[in-house]
Amino acid sequence: MEIGVFSGCIAGETFEEKFSELKRIGYDFLELSTKAEYIEALPEGGDELREASKAAEMPVLSANLGNFPSFSQTCRDADARKELFAGLDAVCDLLAEWGPGAVLLLPVWEGEGGMEVEDAYIQNLTAVGDRAESRSVRLALEHIGSSKFCPKASEILALVRKVGHGNIGFYFDIGNCQMAGEDPVKVLETAGGDLYQVHLKGTRDTPFDQMPLTDIEMLLGNMGFKGRAAVEIPAHGDNTHLEQALELIRKTGF
Repeated sequence: MEIGVFSGCIAGETFEEKFSELKRIGYDFLELSTKAEYIEALPEGGDELREASKAAEMPVLSANLGNFPSFSQTCRDADARKELFAGLDAVCDLLAEWGPGAVLLLPVWEGEGGMEVEDAYIQNLTAVGDRAESRSVRLALEHIGSSKFCPKASEILALVRKVGHGNIGFYFDIGNCQMAGEDPVKVLETAGGDLYQVHLKGTRDTPFDQMPLTDIEMLLGNMGFKGRAAVEIPAHGDNTHLEQALELIRKTGF
């Protein structure tokens, strides 16, 4: 399985430094953090990323689409929705430069819940999925435990299925799942073909090396999962954490 790292979790000031570290350690790709100012600067603003990727001979195969204010709130305003969709298009266009099959991650974080929020997702996600698909990028929804709407992995999986779009899937975060009180293995057993990508990390209470990685790897293998995983463990000074994580991941069988 290809293993990448979320760019915000790599010690280094520039993309050149981050790619160089990933290459040195032995990772396969970078997952891009796209804050609002970065998206606004595209396409020219992606030049540093492109050059660093080329120099390291390492692709960018997924990206995190910033969504603050929340997706549902943004979609309630026509101008804000148009701006959000334009930013989504720009990130998808950037990802498409590394070939088809990249994953655009949409974190589902909402400050409120209820049917109005759910309706906003159901009514707008089809267009989002279509726009990503036209650029050969897959869209995946991720569960965020602090959200007032669908904070659990099982709830996001249910939302994906309720939307029912062929280019919208499930981005499973094993740490977020456990922090929300669910068993990552049991949730994963129900994911099936809706699973697009996996975030690998621990929780505040459970270190990464104590997560059920062996069970998760075995289950993914039994499922015939052909996707990728990305490490999302914050850096503390250097990239020793990424060295240790990859050693454990490979030893586990990923």
